[in-house]
Order: sequence, then structure tokens, then C-alpha cells
Amino acid sequence: MFKRLWQWIKNLVRRLFGTPTPEPPAEPQISPMSDAGYEQLLMEVLDGVASGWTRDRLLAEIGHRTEDRFFHSWLHRFGKRLLSSSIPHRELSQRLVRLAELNCGRLSEIAGEYGRQLQNRPLPPLSEEEYEPLLAELLQRTTQGAPEVSAFLADLSPRVSIQQWTNWLRGYGERLLAVEEPDQTTGKALLRLSEQLRLQLPEPCATPQEKAMWEFSQVAEEIGREIRSREIVWEIWEYSEEN
Repeated sequence: MFKRLWQWIKNLVRRLFGTPTPEPPAEPQISPMSDAGYEQLLMEVLDGVASGWTRDRLLAEIGHRTEDRFFHSWLHRFGKRLLSSSIPHRELSQRLVRLAELNCGRLSEIAGEYGRQLQNRPLPPLSEEEYEPLLAELLQRTTQGAPEVSAFLADLSPRVSIQQWTNWLRGYGERLLAVEEPDQTTGKALLRLSEQLRLQLPEPCATPQEKAMWEFSQVAEEIGREIRSREIVWEIWEYSEEN
């Protein structure tokens, strides 16, 4: 009886004055980034992967972002956008698969899912409706320099040859020049395109591919110059009381 009472008292004292069991540390709160922030982060990661980052290096660089559920959600949306694009994104798909091979949790799994889908999807020839929006994107790339232009054309090469680009551009140029006042922004961009294509070519051109690229640059220049020649110059007359 006395022993049971003493044990009850000891248990009571432990509950009242004993050292509480420490609670496990809370997981760090991850604040979501903007879509632009996540895209910049992914491009930095993929550049690192392409340059030889290891798994440890990747974890050291972005830390808890590998388990960022907001990042995962954004990557799903980004991957679906890539799959709906007319552009093959061959280099990007290779980098996504390489990220998957580093086995960095859910981030790697999602990257591999879309990277492999990009690599395995069929690449039909460019349809007539796709040329114009892709030309607009190509002309936009001229603001980023000749390497971006060359990379864009190379990425599309499984779907359209340079000769096909040239043939289509001739017809498109006729439509541009059919109006009285063609768009001057397009004219300037076509001249930039011509210049940047030639920056990548040797002189003289030796291979059929180089000759086809030179012809493409010539057509772009001819259309661009014709558009620029039709620019309306507004003359400003200054008013003078003497006049």
C-alpha cells in the first residue's frame, strides 16, 4: 500500500515539475515567388546543370526551394506551356532531363516528366499558320544578339529548313509591301535579322546550308530595305512672323 502511494506521488511530481519533452522544430516557412522569379531561378539552375553542377552543388545553391510546393506548381504550368509551343525546345528538354538525373526530390521528378515528354513528342513540319507568329518571335530575338537568332533557327530545324523559311518569307514580304504604309518596326527588325545572320557566316559560303542561310539573309534585307524606303518623312515647318 505504502509502495503504491509513493509511486503515485513520484509520478505526480514528475508531471508537475518534470522537464517537458521538447517539441520538434517547425519546418521553415517558404514564401512563394512571382512567376518571373521562378522562371529566372529555373534558368539559373538549368545553366548550372549544363555546366556540371552536382546534386550537392544544386542543394547548396537553392536549398529549400527544391521542396517549394509553389515552385513545383509553377513548373507544372511552365512544362505544359512548353508542350503547347511550336518550338521543339531541344536544348531545354536536355537540361530538364539532366536536372531529373540529379534526384533532388519532387523538383527533379517534375523536370524529368516534362523534359522527356518534350524529347518524345512528334515534330511535324511547320504549318502555314505557324510561320508568321514564329517569325515575330525570331525578329524579337534579334534584339538579343546573333547567337540567340542562330539558336532559335537551329531549334526549329527539325520542323522547317532555311530554304523553306526563305520561300515563305518571299511571299510574306509581298503581303507586307502590298499596303501603302508597311510597318516600319518590322522593316527595321528584318534588317537586323539579315545583319545577324551574316555575322554567323563565313565568306565565301561553302556548304549548301551556308548558302541557304545567305539567301535567307538577302531576302530579309531586300524586304527590310523596301519597307524602310517607304517611311513617311514628316516635314516640320517653323512659323515665323516675318513670313
